[in-house]
Amino acid sequence: MALVSASDVHWVPDNNVVGRILAQIKPQTRRLVATFGGLGTDGALALFRGLAALRQRYSATDPDGALWGIAEFNLVHNGMGDAGLLAALKYAGKDDAVRTLLLHGNDVTLSGAGVAETAALLVNKSRVAHLGLNDLPLDAAAVSALFAALNAPHLRTLHLSTCDIPWGCAPAIAEYVRSPRSRGLKVLELNQNRLGRRGVALVLDAVEAANFSLLHIGLMVNDRRRKRRGPRRFPASPSDTESDSDSAEHLDNSSLAYQLDKRVPVLQFRNEALTNRVRRAAARAIAPARVILRARPPTATETGARIMREASRDARPAVPFPLLDLPPEVQVQIARHCSRDATALSEAQWTRLRMRAADPDDLRNAARRMAAACVDVQLGKATRAQRRERVREVRDEWLVSGGWECWELDRPPN
Repeated sequence: MALVSASDVHWVPDNNVVGRILAQIKPQTRRLVATFGGLGTDGALALFRGLAALRQRYSATDPDGALWGIAEFNLVHNGMGDAGLLAALKYAGKDDAVRTLLLHGNDVTLSGAGVAETAALLVNKSRVAHLGLNDLPLDAAAVSALFAALNAPHLRTLHLSTCDIPWGCAPAIAEYVRSPRSRGLKVLELNQNRLGRRGVALVLDAVEAANFSLLHIGLMVNDRRRKRRGPRRFPASPSDTESDSDSAEHLDNSSLAYQLDKRVPVLQFRNEALTNRVRRAAARAIAPARVILRARPPTATETGARIMREASRDARPAVPFPLLDLPPEVQVQIARHCSRDATALSEAQWTRLRMRAADPDDLRNAARRMAAACVDVQLGKATRAQRRERVREVRDEWLVSGGWECWELDRPPN
């Protein structure tokens, strides 16, 4: 085992792997990579118990928590079972620094009573943005239960490729994609499963009808006749029992190819274009909206001073635009059209933006967050690219906080 850098810990298995990992964890560690080892479920439980103790120790000397923060856990192929997954999610729910959990290739099935629901609730409570669960022997009923309970506002990417997910799970996946619970999700990977043409079509129908936030949808290699990796772990789905005549198979493959080659790119392009419209409109409108909606008539002293300045320059007196003489609803519409795309924001989004623009504390808070971001990168001697990235993150946080990060369906997209 070797400490690669202050921000990354890599290890290889040995007789006391968990103790040796914990011994190398420092307050500045930001990424823990423990792949293709023999950690197992017991090792995972011990690891996260130890991390919780370390976090508590460092928090006692640093109440603000600025020193501690492992953002990424890469525990790929470690023989972890359901209890190991729940331990990881439980830890993430108590540590707001955790953003990425990669658990590909473990022995997680979620098949126990209430395990899938518990896992979903833990994800919901955490700030995990990237959850990797590829290549797991998941139970079909557990997959449906997971999507039914999933409501994680911070989740941005979800990987469930090569998990033998059959057609029977498609309705639950489609319901999640269609519901507001998936609003924050940007990437959904379901490649190399067994959804079949009907399952793929059902998921894409949900995206087309009601989901404008997904920017990448992975549904490649989803033939329902795809060979399973092991013995059947779930009841047969309707697609498993259909006849496999040559004509039916040809129709199935042709329809699946159409869904993947034609519909997926179109829907991804539509969502990306609409997302960019909303984000640009909100960013352009907020400053003019603050000026217009918080404008006040000039005092007599200010008016007299302006007249004196113009007279001293021997210039023709400027005639100010009578903005404040206009009806309030006209002022609001002027502010909205300052976005240069007045139809990009829904009525609810525009109402939230108006409220934020009229709030004097919002501008001060935004300026404080941006200044703090610049100080953070300066103290860390960050590159210019890292500084731009940090400022972009602050801007994205502002967009998400107001619900201006994606298109809202209160009218047809145009």
